[in-house]
Amino acid sequence: MRQHTILGYTCTPPRENRQAAEPPTHSHKEKKIIIKLIKHKRNPETGQRAFPNPA
Repeated sequence: MRQHTILGYTCTPPRENRQAAEPPTHSHKEKKIIIKLIKHKRNPETGQRAFPNPA
């Protein structure tokens, strides 16, 4: 299982639990939204401030 590190946070990519019919990459619009959420230290999955403390 690959892990991406974004700004010191480690998160597993969501494609493991996706269905095979969906494309593995986000659309450009989704990417912009996710980047915006990450900049505000929010979890891109839920939108909550649920990131673990980077240790």
